[in-house]
Amino acid sequence: MVLAAEGSQFDYTEFRDLAGTSDTRSVTISSCSPTISRCRFIDRADANATTASLYSSGANITNCFFGGLDLKIEDSVVSTLNIESNIFVDNGTALMFGNYTTNPPETGMIHNNAFECNGTSVNNYYSADLSIVSWTSATTVFPLGGNYFFRSDIYNTALTEQGDFFVYYDSLCPNQTFNFDDLLTTHPTGIGPGWGTLPF
Repeated sequence: MVLAAEGSQFDYTEFRDLAGTSDTRSVTISSCSPTISRCRFIDRADANATTASLYSSGANITNCFFGGLDLKIEDSVVSTLNIESNIFVDNGTALMFGNYTTNPPETGMIHNNAFECNGTSVNNYYSADLSIVSWTSATTVFPLGGNYFFRSDIYNTALTEQGDFFVYYDSLCPNQTFNFDDLLTTHPTGIGPGWGTLPF
């Protein structure tokens, strides 16, 4: 399990055989804003789901590779949050937001990333491509624009509208939705760490 603390910085580092320990988390960034660039995070080759979890964070994560980890962003974000030019593949759920009542990500905080979508249904949060889970009546819209989404291993065909995705909305947060405007139609160049095996 990888834990990041305030002021920490990782560059050109590979973390392998990650296995979720606490609520499937393999990478946890909680209430801090580390800088992580050109790193590789790779799940253990087993059937267990693992998660990269950001909780109340303003992390700066750029040009990284995540293999086999779901990205979950929880509770709130800090204004410094920047998730940019990363590759996320071999996941169960490409992107999940959880337990938001205040300070959701703003447009541009999560951008120029490539997300592989391997969802199979809208029946629950862990089988969908995109999920929102919470217990609140707060109204929140999570922007997806500026990112590239593609179906399993079909790298050059973009998912560009809501109907292309398996989306799970928790009935306990009926006023929280995704905004599908301005999704990228071609996968961005110069993304990922630039070293190690990459899908494109």
